[in-house]
Amino acid sequence: MKTYDDIQTVDRLTIATADEAGRHIHFLDLRREAAVAIARGEGPVELLAAGAYNAEAVEVLYFPASGRAGVAWGADAAWTDADGADDALERYFGVGGKEMCE
Repeated sequence: MKTYDDIQTVDRLTIATADEAGRHIHFLDLRREAAVAIARGEGPVELLAAGAYNAEAVEVLYFPASGRAGVAWGADAAWTDADGADDALERYFGVGGKEMCE
């Protein structure tokens, strides 16, 4: 079972173009959503990539213009309202009783 405590490293990037989204975002649905938001003028978006020991990284894509975030770890993204990428990651793992909110 994957948990918040498995997180070992965190990288943060600001993604301002569809080209940057293609280069830096691993999960296809997050990459596609980033490109659409940027094309609509709702960028830049924020990427948090958190690596886990001996496992695939979790990616959080936060959209400041809408206050929404997608969290993907080995599957399609789960979406939530959030105050930032860190808040979305905490909601995904239920840290401090936080929950995902549609």
